[in-house]
Amino acid sequence: MINTLCKVMPVAMLVVLTSACGVTASSRNPGYVSFDEAQYDGLRRDTSISIGPALLSIAARHVDDDPTARALLAALNGVRVKVYHIDDEADLAQLVRHVDAAATSLDDRWQRIVRVQEDDSTAHILIKHSDEAILGLAILAVDREELVFVNVMGELTPAMLEDLSPAIPEEQALALRYMPLN
Repeated sequence: MINTLCKVMPVAMLVVLTSACGVTASSRNPGYVSFDEAQYDGLRRDTSISIGPALLSIAARHVDDDPTARALLAALNGVRVKVYHIDDEADLAQLVRHVDAAATSLDDRWQRIVRVQEDDSTAHILIKHSDEAILGLAILAVDREELVFVNVMGELTPAMLEDLSPAIPEEQALALRYMPLN
């Protein structure tokens, strides 16, 4: 009986932990973006990641040498990444139109901060904000090889983003610090 309990207990704990609300990113979060899961010919999902506040909190507690990274991880509520490989027979023009339409269909609280359009690719970076903080970041991109969706949820201040990397040029860092959120 004890041996059976010892074998079943880890599996039961794993089921409880993975079904808990904080393990994956929640669709109830204000920074959440629902990516259209429409199936297109020639797409194959390569990567799908969904990390919620519980795992991000654990990660934050284990970052000892970088207080900026620790603060950023603690402020995040979720990170979702979906990457699709695009086969040669896929209709690339249709995928570009899909990504453009998805970026423009987000509600008016989402603000596009970057749009790059080339012949056969497009990329959008959008933020959703309140008066005080950035609540979500969405990246939608497609080129000849991949279709990528990224959604970062949390309460991030422009100052936190400014501190992310010393590689950000000073003019852009200043723009992040004074980015209007209302």
